[in-house]
Amino acid sequence: MGILRINFTMSFLGLATNEPFSTTGLVLLILFAAKGILALGLWLEKTWAVRAAKIDAILSAIICIGTMVYIITGPSHSFSFRLELIVLVFYFIKMNNIQHDWENFNGMTTENLPVIEAI
Repeated sequence: MGILRINFTMSFLGLATNEPFSTTGLVLLILFAAKGILALGLWLEKTWAVRAAKIDAILSAIICIGTMVYIITGPSHSFSFRLELIVLVFYFIKMNNIQHDWENFNGMTTENLPVIEAI
């Protein structure tokens, strides 16, 4: 839509723009693409996905906090708390809790478990 010069509103983590080829628009497009790749990695259970998800959670929190600070110190001097931060904290905690099991999974399923015969 941006190539066709159709303006639309994009907003994510406190960043918003009406022009897809502005600096903010390109940053948002990169964020959307990165989160899409990360979601695909988690869905396909790739070993790198949990580490990337933790990095994503930290970077997303930094962006949220940065936009909150900018709004406070900017021209409007208003305060807005980004609710995404609450979700990001739980997201990071969950990824941190499952990281060891996720990265050390050796492919054992119920079909290839060793069979122990009864005596």
